[in-house]
Parts: sequence; C-alpha cells; structure tokens
Amino acid sequence: MVYIGMLRKDKTVMICFLILLAAFAVRFGYILTRPVVPLWPDEFYYLEASQNLYSGEGYRVHDAPTAYHPVGYSLFLSLLHFAGFDSVFAFQVAQVFAFLLLLFVLYRFCRILFDERVALVAIFLGAFYPYWIFTPARLLPTTLFTLFLLLATFFLYKKKVNRSQVNAVLAGLFFGISVLMKSTALIVFVSALIWYVFASRERTRQRLTTITILMTLVVVVLAPWLYRNSLVFGKPLLGTNFGYNLWLGSHADANLHSSVNQRAIPESLQKQLSQALNEAERDRIFSRAALREITRSPGEAFLGVLKKSVYFWRPDPSPTTSKHFHSMSLRWISILSVTPLLVFALLGFYSALRNDNTDLYLLVIYIVMFTLVHALFFPKVRFRLPVEIYLFMPAAYFIKVHYSRLRI
Repeated sequence: MVYIGMLRKDKTVMICFLILLAAFAVRFGYILTRPVVPLWPDEFYYLEASQNLYSGEGYRVHDAPTAYHPVGYSLFLSLLHFAGFDSVFAFQVAQVFAFLLLLFVLYRFCRILFDERVALVAIFLGAFYPYWIFTPARLLPTTLFTLFLLLATFFLYKKKVNRSQVNAVLAGLFFGISVLMKSTALIVFVSALIWYVFASRERTRQRLTTITILMTLVVVVLAPWLYRNSLVFGKPLLGTNFGYNLWLGSHADANLHSSVNQRAIPESLQKQLSQALNEAERDRIFSRAALREITRSPGEAFLGVLKKSVYFWRPDPSPTTSKHFHSMSLRWISILSVTPLLVFALLGFYSALRNDNTDLYLLVIYIVMFTLVHALFFPKVRFRLPVEIYLFMPAAYFIKVHYSRLRI
C-alpha cells in the first residue's frame, strides 16, 4: 500500500509538472510571437514610474509626484531594473514565472479545499484559459496582484486549519502587498477579516490575536507608502484615482456597451481642475462632481451599479479593448472560454456548498465584493481576473464530480 501511494504521488507530481511546463511554453510562445509594445496608458504609466524609482527620482510621472496608482507594481518593475532585467521582454518573462507560481499556489490551495484530482483539473483550466495566457504579457499589476492576494487567502485558510500564527503573519504580509498593488484589495481584506471572525473555531482570545496580527502586518506594510503620501499630498492616501474613476462610472452613458474613455470633461469642471495644485486635489474635485451626479439621481445610480455588476461578468471583451483587439475570432475565443467557466463554477459552488464545504463562502464573498466595488466605477473585464482565478476551483470540482470517467 505504501508503494502504491508513492507511485500515485509521483504520478501526481509529474502531471503537475507537465501542466506547469505547458503553461510556461504557451505564454512564452505568446510573448515571442507578439510585438513587445505597451498598449494601454496604464502600461506607460508603470514603465515611467518604475524608471524614475530606479534612477532615484522618486515615484513620479510626467515630472510630478504621483499616487494615481499604488506603488507596488512600479516598485516590482524597478527591482527588476536593479537586477539587470530592464527590458519589456524581461518584465514579461518575469510575470510568466509569477503566473507559474500562482498556478502552484492554486494547486496547493485546491488540495486543502477539495483533493488532488480537483487541484490538477483546476490548474489545467488556469494553464490554458485564454485571458490568463494574454495577461502576463501586459505590463499591468494584474498577475502580481492576483498572486499576492491568492497567497494571502491561502495562508489565511491554513491558519484556520492548523492555527499556526506563522500563517497569520504571512497572510497579513501578503494582504498588505496586495493593497500596494491595487487599493481595492483593502475591501477584500476587510471581507476576509469578517469571514474569519465567524468561520474560525478558535477561542475568542486566539481569534482576536489572529485579527490583530493580520491588521498589524497590513498597517506595517502600508505605513511607508501612506507616510510618503502624507508628506507629498498632505493626506495618507492609498491612491489618487478614486474620484476620476467614480466620475467616469457615475454618468448615464456608463452602460454595458459604451467605452470608458468616451466621457468628455465639461468646461466648468476643466476650469476647476486647471486650478488644482496636485493629483490629490484633482481627485477631490472629481469625487465631488461624481457625488453631485449620484445624489441628483440616486435611483438611477443604483440601477447603474446593478447593470455594471452584470457588465463586469460579460463573456466577451470590453468595448474599450476594441481598438487593440477587434478580431471576431478573439471575441468568440473569449465567449467560448468564459461561458463554460462561469456555468461550471456556479454549478460547482452549488454542489460543494450543498455538501457542506462552507470554506468556499470566503471565495463567494470575494467575488461579490470585488464585483460591487468595481461596479461603482467603470468595470472592465480585466479587472475581474484577480477573482476569476477562484472560479477554477469550483469549476474543477464540478468537472471531477460529474464526469466520473475522468481518471488522473
């Protein structure tokens, strides 16, 4: 029996290795066959900011201090600069390896929630999912953010299972880094804390100790960034893009089919913005303008959030990508890959929760909170990818349970 168990373990390890190898080959091949050129304004932002960090000029864009995006991803790129990897191609390859680590963590995580077979199916789905073939090639924080958020959630689950405070320390550390990558992770972190309070079987004192450790580590990680912004902008801001994005998503044309960049700034608002001293002031001006529109028609704003929540999970690409990816074949690749994933994941969640796998509730909370937060703004399909990774696990569970002829 021991010998059979060892053979099975060796077979599982080999299959896992082959899936990871195939995942690397597909993404590396994609990078080699695509032009190494940034496409979106955010990519140029991160490149410029990282180069300024590397050269010692600070976190600046267009010759001015910035906090439009949190510093995490630009800091990652600047560290690659320091290591001698200073080309766009090198950045892309580094993100491919980050994605392989993400798949490995997903495998380990899925083994905790389900079993080895489900874990292998989950990483197989992730390895060949079209959006996650494309994403590591883009100079955006999506891959790194997804990795660190997954690591944080993985160690939080491990803390719930074996109660070692080392797992709490690691979870807090990775939650903090996640917020430095994308400030929306703060909402996810708060949701995770609330889930842990109710899901943990620790005594009250131990539970409070864990929560304190998690919160302390997040504060420690964020403190230098918040302190820097206090010095530069006068307030401990996580970022300065809240107001603009809220303004983009608060108007009547922010529907399921319009483009995020189609809204023109009114002359009166332009006049106010021209008098702003820095990004933080501009952010406050946009915030006030957005809140005026929302309070003017709260019912319409609420209906808009519901519509944008649906938009967030559309199976075809966002209209904003049409100028870069207008091929009908790419649109159908998206539809034919996203649709079955959503269906299988929903059925998998339903089946697992019926079988009392209550640990999945945190993943459901993640997905709901991430959807609602982005529905306040102007959600794009790529914004959902960090939580879309969690759909691979229930989808794999559904495939394993309902297709018993699958043998691994």
